[in-house]
Amino acid sequence: MRPILGAAAGVVVGVALTATLALATNPWGGETVVDGPSDPAREFVAAWVRSRAETYVVVSEFERRRSGELLVGSTIVTAQRPPDRAVVSGGTVTVRRGDEQTACAEDGEGVLRCRTVTDAGDSFEDDASELSLLEGYVSGPNQLYAVERSPTVSECYDLTAVRAVAAPPYGEWARFCFDDRTGAIVRTELHRAGEVVDLTVATEVRSTVTDADLTPPAAGS
Repeated sequence: MRPILGAAAGVVVGVALTATLALATNPWGGETVVDGPSDPAREFVAAWVRSRAETYVVVSEFERRRSGELLVGSTIVTAQRPPDRAVVSGGTVTVRRGDEQTACAEDGEGVLRCRTVTDAGDSFEDDASELSLLEGYVSGPNQLYAVERSPTVSECYDLTAVRAVAAPPYGEWARFCFDDRTGAIVRTELHRAGEVVDLTVATEVRSTVTDADLTPPAAGS
């Protein structure tokens, strides 16, 4: 799942924040605020930056429910070794290796069909674009969500909608949880209108990523 997320590479996270805060380098060459007076929105953005910069494999279970009734479920496998990334979800596969991107989907007979683009551009620029969008969601004049640290679960952040929009990206309320060891997102819970809840929970997290984890499947497999 790519639950999240515009600016060019080298974006500075939290540029409107106090200049005396401690800074750390992010993977796009800019600086990310990671220390200083408590600011849950800033900490949430910094956690997202780390989640894109670390190396790991996460196996998760996704389910969508309406009023408690299961509508759909699937297993999601995310393998990441920046700048390379692979996501397998349901009948789709997306693999990014350098500036090459392969996208696969099952046809009507359940056979995986793949297409590769060799000049897909810089993945760091894509992530920087998502980062800027995320920042706009939780801060600034068009802020959509207020962010608080979860009072009950460590390394989790709760987002509550503060402005009415037609289709809020994370629903009316959401929780994002990060693995302390790897930085990976290990739980997302999005509460949408109509009593719809999207829940994704990691069942396995490992910090070792092999070439096989990042290899696109053979065409027709």
